[in-house]
Amino acid sequence: MPGPVQGVVIEHQLASRLRSRRFRPRASPVQILQRLLVLLNLWPFEGLLRALYRVALRRVIGRVAAHPGVQAVYGTGSFFDGGRCLLGLSDVDFFIVLRPAVERLDLDRLEIGALYERERRLFPFLGPWYEKEQSLVFLGEVARGFPLLESFRIRASQGRLKLIAGEAVPAALLEGCGSLRDAVVEAESLLRVAASRRDVHSANLRFWKKLFDKLLGCARIAGLHAFERCARAREDLKFLEEDEAALYFRRADPAEQFERFDALARELFAQIALQAPSSDIEVQVEPASLVEARAESPALAALGRRIDFAVRTLPPGRLGPFPRFSQIAIEEPLTVLGLRGPLHTGLRAAMAALAAHGAEDESWLVEAAISYLVVKLEGGVDVFPLSPLLYPDLGARLAGAPGRFSAVRALHQEERSLARGALRALGTLYAQHDGRIHKLPFPCIYREDDRVVLRDVWHRLRGLVALEEGREISDPRALAAHLGHAHPRSAAFLAELADWSLHLNGHGPARRFSNNLFRCAHQFMAKVLEGGRDIEVMPHQIHLGLSVGIITRDRAADLREALQSLTSQARPPDEVYVVDNGSTDGTEGVLADFKSLLPLRHVHLAEASIPKARNAVLEGAAHEIVCFTDDDCVLDPGWLAAIERAFLRADNIGVVGGFVQHHQAPERSTVDSYYGRYHHNTT
Repeated sequence: MPGPVQGVVIEHQLASRLRSRRFRPRASPVQILQRLLVLLNLWPFEGLLRALYRVALRRVIGRVAAHPGVQAVYGTGSFFDGGRCLLGLSDVDFFIVLRPAVERLDLDRLEIGALYERERRLFPFLGPWYEKEQSLVFLGEVARGFPLLESFRIRASQGRLKLIAGEAVPAALLEGCGSLRDAVVEAESLLRVAASRRDVHSANLRFWKKLFDKLLGCARIAGLHAFERCARAREDLKFLEEDEAALYFRRADPAEQFERFDALARELFAQIALQAPSSDIEVQVEPASLVEARAESPALAALGRRIDFAVRTLPPGRLGPFPRFSQIAIEEPLTVLGLRGPLHTGLRAAMAALAAHGAEDESWLVEAAISYLVVKLEGGVDVFPLSPLLYPDLGARLAGAPGRFSAVRALHQEERSLARGALRALGTLYAQHDGRIHKLPFPCIYREDDRVVLRDVWHRLRGLVALEEGREISDPRALAAHLGHAHPRSAAFLAELADWSLHLNGHGPARRFSNNLFRCAHQFMAKVLEGGRDIEVMPHQIHLGLSVGIITRDRAADLREALQSLTSQARPPDEVYVVDNGSTDGTEGVLADFKSLLPLRHVHLAEASIPKARNAVLEGAAHEIVCFTDDDCVLDPGWLAAIERAFLRADNIGVVGGFVQHHQAPERSTVDSYYGRYHHNTT
């Protein structure tokens, strides 16, 4: 175990049943049907099949291209490359280019998807929309400074884009396509597919032929023609010369092929590093004060029951010299796994353990010649290869010397340029959407979860400091102090923002934070990412008038508990407006008891009517924001503070809500059953 890395080593000695199990894939009914369809390719039906594909393309793409938000549709894949038309095997992929006026927040994206799905019902071989949505090209984002979609750039550099409808993308946008970075990014993308694709796909040799062909295409982009020729001449890659239809019926061991694929990618990266000039990079690294050995998680325990590995803790820091992987909180140490067995087996086991037992955003780094980051995200588990070319600092960090590393000069310069452009573009978006919240997680500035929003804020601020000053500052408090020195009028806000972020991630004490931190953070990001100097934002503590509305009827004891909880609010109410909806018990006495404890007002409605009672609150409340609660609720001490903070997030927020924690009666009642099944309930 290398000594300089901080953390605790945990040994897992249990034998891996996965590693000893032989590969015997069983064909599903869907696979059997697909094999029967592929057999048709052995008959002289190819002309008919190609005609069927053309009819489908004419119908579906014609309708999509007619949408006013679409500028062009490009085709890519084996069908457009001039190869054989194989039913069930031909790749028919699209890039849909959207006009500059179209944004991700517009409805055009959803309308195009609905249109596509409606038209493809007769042609299911074209693939579902969720696959095509990943290939949307937003020219408006490119105009702001975001890089052109990488897969689009790479296909353009390979000459594998065919304009099938609309107006071509301006040639200026494609300048520089086919760079060294494109080759490395594509190779990483292929490694990601090889590592994560299920055995239902990777159990036949045709899948691997496609991946190896594309990987060797990366060598061609990098100008390594001799490397490509030598690889294709290898005995273990002779199957690349065989027909796809025949390979479809031949089994492949995913673990064996993955190890071969990973090894070839390592050779490719090594050849690029040998032929391209390199530079030594020095970074001023600020020590992280929050390095902690994370307790073994349930997911790690589950993984230990399946495979053998060692785990250690890597101090907080960036992955890659430029802004990447905002999924990882900067104040968190990273768990590093050293596998004692095949890489493929370990990656699959890690993904399965995180999927079943991992906490959201839990991340592991699987250390290898090409390391892999495995992350539990909201939609599932994903794996990201970290090539030594795009992550040259990772080896130095793992060795405990993060301040100096060697990088390929051309790659480093292109990464720096793209990072600068992306940060400036993000600054434009922050400014454009100041005061408005959209429920869309792009570009990660509209999320409702404050913890996620702040994780992205610190990630980008850290990347900005690294780009502009060559300094690595992981600790949010240290980063806030550094930025506060450059922007003294924002220093107090930044310091509190750092404390709030640490608190949300479990690293700081609970206390009452300023309620306008989110809006201030949004404004600060808009200005600092665009190069602003001595930035000043709006006040980070603002008072909004809050009226609490309660409707009650014959629940004197419950009402007493509700009013008592209002006296304990971290942010006291400005008014408590109670409508007595015809009570005949001791409600009047309860209200009298709280007259001196709360800013209490109440009215009496003889007619029992909840709608009339609510309208009475809305008409009589002294403040614009009315916070309704029930007379049988006990309010969390932070309830009103959370409501005020939520309304301050943006100007277009009209309603906010939360969850109800239901406490079950000693003997289960009808109300208990209702809350357990239908209500917003947390436990």
